[in-house]
Amino acid sequence: MAQESKMLRFGIIGAGSIASDIARAMHQCTEVELVAIASRREEQALEFARLHKIAKVFENWHELVHYEGVDAVYVATPTHVREEICLGVAEMGKHLLADKPFAGENSLRRIYERCRLRDLVFMDGTHFTHNPRTQMVRGALKEQIGTVQHLRSSFFFPADDIYNIRFQPDKEPTGAVGDLGWYNMRAICEYLIERGELRSITGSIQRHPQTGSVIRGSGWAVFESSQTTCFDFGYSVGAQLMDLEILGDLGVIQIPDYVLDYKQSYIFQNPGLKTSYDLRKGVQPRSEAQTVIADSDVPQHVLMIQNFARLCSNSSKAERASKYDLARQTQELLDAYWEAVRA
Repeated sequence: MAQESKMLRFGIIGAGSIASDIARAMHQCTEVELVAIASRREEQALEFARLHKIAKVFENWHELVHYEGVDAVYVATPTHVREEICLGVAEMGKHLLADKPFAGENSLRRIYERCRLRDLVFMDGTHFTHNPRTQMVRGALKEQIGTVQHLRSSFFFPADDIYNIRFQPDKEPTGAVGDLGWYNMRAICEYLIERGELRSITGSIQRHPQTGSVIRGSGWAVFESSQTTCFDFGYSVGAQLMDLEILGDLGVIQIPDYVLDYKQSYIFQNPGLKTSYDLRKGVQPRSEAQTVIADSDVPQHVLMIQNFARLCSNSSKAERASKYDLARQTQELLDAYWEAVRA
């Protein structure tokens, strides 16, 4: 697909809060230009365009993907319509950045195959994957904590607005599982690098008494490598938790903000902080843990957009396939957990 502009011209489908966060990130990138927005609610789209200084507003996603002035699209729609829209984006020759989760691994594969056959970039919108700390920890595991035995993760985000889409099972069938549990699963994919095949996964979920939506979950999984993981997530705890612990035979790595770093994610703005993780060894109180700095001046959601733009302009087929493979692994674990607990 030829580009008339040196900048990657982006359109966004969906005008919710996540889309707004990504729009702000795009404005911080010299590699991209945000040129179009589409939403099924005209008033919301117009307000989104005004807020983010977007020139083109479309009444539906079909019009946006047919617009020749767009090279790439960020899809930030409810899960139940994501596959149809993503396939439409790829059909019209646009690179695709898609919010998570997907309707299932088969749905994700169909989306990726449509992109691959048209030589287009596909990437899911998981921010913390692009935080330099993630790669730094991955590279330091063997040296700092030896053989990884177990991973513990939690992601809780207080929410109780039953009119929010998270509480609408017809639009978000897996509720908190796909919304928050996705990050527990991605942590497994990022840090249990040599885990092998999934042997077993089990757990439980809690549903909202009025809406029937999933609001909390816990789980346990065992892999071919004998490595294990336990995870918790949900909306029903009265504080935000983003704790991650990687347990090795020589030590433990602890991250208190593995999903949204406290320094400069789109929720937190604490420029005086340095992104880091703690390394603990032997018999010592937590206060004596070694703090390892893994800082960046660029927010992880901005890095995600920059990395996507680079993939679109200069990347191998193997590198593009690796982005899909990470999304596939995450979705497969999510599907396995959902199958185990949905009844």
